[in-house]
Amino acid sequence: MRPYLTEIQILDGSPLSGKTLAETSLGHDLDLTVIRITREEGNLIIPQVGTRLQDGDTLLVEGHRDNLIKLKSTAQIGIENNTHLSDIDLQAGDARLAEVILLPRSPLIGRRLDGLGLRDRYGIQVLAINRHEETLHRKISQVTLRLGDVLLIQGPRLSLAALERNNTFRILGTVEDKSPNLKRARTALVIIVGVILLSAVNLVSLPVAVLLGAFLAFLTGCITPQEAYNDVEWKALILIGSMLAFGTAMEHTGTARFLADGIVQLVGDANPLWLLSGFFVLTVLLTQPMSNQAAAVVVFPVAIQTALQLGLNPRTFAMMIALAASTSYITPLEPACLIVYGLGRYRFLDFIRVGSLLTLFVFLVVILLVPRLWPL
Repeated sequence: MRPYLTEIQILDGSPLSGKTLAETSLGHDLDLTVIRITREEGNLIIPQVGTRLQDGDTLLVEGHRDNLIKLKSTAQIGIENNTHLSDIDLQAGDARLAEVILLPRSPLIGRRLDGLGLRDRYGIQVLAINRHEETLHRKISQVTLRLGDVLLIQGPRLSLAALERNNTFRILGTVEDKSPNLKRARTALVIIVGVILLSAVNLVSLPVAVLLGAFLAFLTGCITPQEAYNDVEWKALILIGSMLAFGTAMEHTGTARFLADGIVQLVGDANPLWLLSGFFVLTVLLTQPMSNQAAAVVVFPVAIQTALQLGLNPRTFAMMIALAASTSYITPLEPACLIVYGLGRYRFLDFIRVGSLLTLFVFLVVILLVPRLWPL
């Protein structure tokens, strides 16, 4: 029930034309707030109870999604966005309504709606915008989109699904371009269990078992090669590959050993738990702006070299870093946290306040259990 901002136009013959804002009951019945009225002559009018609407007036309205849709269906108005979308277009074909959020890497971030051409290219209409802790007073089509913006859009189901696959936005709710293949569900479940068993009993290594499972999934028709290709996060693979190369370069050039020597000299004969705690804190700080994998790859070579020089178990340090890299609760920069940040209307300080306590709790758990499970 988040509030959206949209623009509506009073069309010729609309039952709202000639009525005052009080008589239209926009606020009383639909709980809508008229923020601004623009006349055809370009005059801006401050909305008041006695303001009388005219044909061609454009109203900047704030309200909840269901009320905006109800207004569109019960009154003769048009939704403005520099896209000439008629009622027939909105109801034709397999058009769907969807709420979407802009996440990192979205090509829409930093661009205005009037320059995107979503209507011409994809048949998609942006009906309204919700921005975290801010009421927009500009023309909707001229709003520069930001990270975390929630859009109410309408368009063909296939277009929505295709744009989500391309990371244009994340659909809040499920919009599938086809029904799931339930006939292959049991086969897929058997393949997953088989992969786990083959690796657990050491018949084959885990990479071989996973590759064998992928081959069987293709062979049995659980997934097609094209579907698998579309579901691969290639940007993440490139990032991880680059960071792995960076970690290897640190080892071959002696950078990891150099940093480890400095840490050993600084720590001396201190308790190894302090050293583990230091690497936990360093990894947590890096994983806030970076991805989990990238933060782990950066810290991992230094931690391993430090453990080897001190005669400690490197596996203990590796597990500590792996757990710390997944502790990204202090900021909403991680995509999953960003979705909660936008929809829950949280503030940045809320994540610092609550995330710090959660991070401290995770630290206490891992500093007690990791050295027990993987002795130093």
